[in-house]
Amino acid sequence: MKKKTTFFISVLILGVVALSDFHRIRTGIIAFPPLLREVLLTAVLLLQVIRVSWRRPVVRSDLIAQLQGLGISMLLLWVLNYVLSGQIEFEPDSFGTLTLNDLIIWTAFGMLLILFLIRILQHLSALIFIQQGRHTERNLRLFFISVFLAMGYNLFKSDPWEIDVFEGTFHFGRSPWENGMFGVVFLFSFILGFRNKWIHYLKKHQKWRVLFFGGLVFVFSQTYVHLIPETIQPYSNLLRVFSSCVFLLWTAYGGMALAGILFHLPAAGLIDRRAREIGTLQGLSTTISSIFRTDELIEKTVSMACQIVGADSAWIELREDDVYRIAGTRGIRTHELTGMPPPGLSPLRESVTDQQETVLINHLGRDKRTAHLRKWRSRAGSLLAAPLIFKEKVFGVLYAFCDRNFCFVEDGKGMFRAFANQVAIALENANLVAFSIEQERYREELRLAHEAQMRLLPRSMPHIPGAELEGLCVTANDIGGDFYDFIPVGPERIDLLVGDVSGKGASAAFYMAEIKGVVQTLAHLFSTPGEILKEINTFVRRHFEPDMFVTMIYAVYCPGKRRLRFARAGHTPVIHLGERGVESLEPRGLGLGLAEGDAFSRGLEEVEIGLRVREKLVFFTDGLIEVRNPEGEEFGENRLYAAMNEVNGFTAAETVASLHGCVDRFRRHHPVHDDMTLVILNVTA
Repeated sequence: MKKKTTFFISVLILGVVALSDFHRIRTGIIAFPPLLREVLLTAVLLLQVIRVSWRRPVVRSDLIAQLQGLGISMLLLWVLNYVLSGQIEFEPDSFGTLTLNDLIIWTAFGMLLILFLIRILQHLSALIFIQQGRHTERNLRLFFISVFLAMGYNLFKSDPWEIDVFEGTFHFGRSPWENGMFGVVFLFSFILGFRNKWIHYLKKHQKWRVLFFGGLVFVFSQTYVHLIPETIQPYSNLLRVFSSCVFLLWTAYGGMALAGILFHLPAAGLIDRRAREIGTLQGLSTTISSIFRTDELIEKTVSMACQIVGADSAWIELREDDVYRIAGTRGIRTHELTGMPPPGLSPLRESVTDQQETVLINHLGRDKRTAHLRKWRSRAGSLLAAPLIFKEKVFGVLYAFCDRNFCFVEDGKGMFRAFANQVAIALENANLVAFSIEQERYREELRLAHEAQMRLLPRSMPHIPGAELEGLCVTANDIGGDFYDFIPVGPERIDLLVGDVSGKGASAAFYMAEIKGVVQTLAHLFSTPGEILKEINTFVRRHFEPDMFVTMIYAVYCPGKRRLRFARAGHTPVIHLGERGVESLEPRGLGLGLAEGDAFSRGLEEVEIGLRVREKLVFFTDGLIEVRNPEGEEFGENRLYAAMNEVNGFTAAETVASLHGCVDRFRRHHPVHDDMTLVILNVTA
């Protein structure tokens, strides 16, 4: 039943009872028999109790508000009894002699009493249901059932119960049924009195406040709660029984709650401190987990370490290549720590890292691991040390130092260890974030390098009378410095070059761009491959890093004569597929940038060959023959030569596709770590 519906029906019933009473005063005619009048009032109480007990109370505010509401309701009851009960004297047999004013007062008293009793039950139920047990709801319902059974029994009794809660005496009729029913009400009131788990959620100062003010209200209420049932009895005998049972529940529950607070007070300070420590640790953990810069995280860590255990200073050591370095300090300078007398903190550190346990030393001079530190400071003080562990590996130690002896308590070790564990996770997260950022930066660098490399390669193959060219460059995951280019110099000359810049990544691609720009200029200034390579070598020696070099094959092809002249600067050989089969052409030559001008020139050799129709030349980089399969075998030159024997009569494009397919079938999707470049010159006429 909805709350509004229950309230509307209750108001309607109370209105009918009030009108009936007014009608009796005015006319002397009894509209409802006394029995029916009591039944209607009982129905109102039943509707409200169902709303309280059959629907779990919703705590709309905090715990203190519930306690305050209960106390205020009890005080208002006293005000109600004090103000209204002294206004008239009402005897049950003289109902018809009441004036209209008297009846209004009694009606107001009865209705307000019902309101306050229901409010008291709501507050008590809300407190009872906090961290409820398995049978709490059942016990509360049984309490109300026993109350209404007692009311039903008294409905037909001329000698009603007389319950004096304050004096502790209970006057029943002679029937044992009365004693049994009241015993049941008392039993469930006593059982529900133990449902005071809300005491655990009060802080120490709140417990004192509830004990003081609640105790005053409780003691004060015992001076009048036995008077209210007596006052309301002439108006409604059943309302008297109901109010007596509610006050019995209040007395049992309030008394046991006050006793529970007294029982918890000695440990309240320790519990509050533990709660503050946990709250502090959670707040600090949230703070450090939101920091992803390692230096900022370390600075925050040492600052928080002082705050957690009340230390004067703190510092953190991190392991790098089995050597511990001081990564951050607070309240103490690094040179003070490095100036400790030998062996410094090594014995303590070894104890912490070997046992992977937090160590507390409250007097450095009395511990053999730190006794030598008495020479470090006049007052040795106290020291806490906790390992920083991630995946069962110690990678650092967190220290907290206090100038006073016995500054730290034993219970602080667990808190300091928990904080150190959070710091370890935060540091690892910071390292992972830094690694991710570095990886992202590296991937972006590779992307830019790949784009640069692709833009530097020819977008289309040049047209050559009597010959065809085809090129392919497959970049690896780690961008290399492979490149090739075709430079038409005149109608009877086209220059071909294939190169490989040492190194990988963006730097190799950018060096490649510089080389290409230089070659584009030199091709129009010099006529032989040897001269061009010498000039490129001079450029590389002057402008590249000392550890950088370039391998290259530079060729000059004359289509009308079908003659090709080339020189090799430390590059892979040129493969000639002609009438005599597959031949490797490998003239002498050093890599560009590896030797000075004269040494480079003396070691450079030019070769000139004539080509016939259907003959091919293959230019490639070492990435093609160094491809490996999952078993770790290299593709090698022999497999390349064998593949060349299968492409006799193929066009340049078909040759490139065939050789590339052969390499792919060999590696079987095994990753490659160097670029693969392949250029085919095929003579067609």
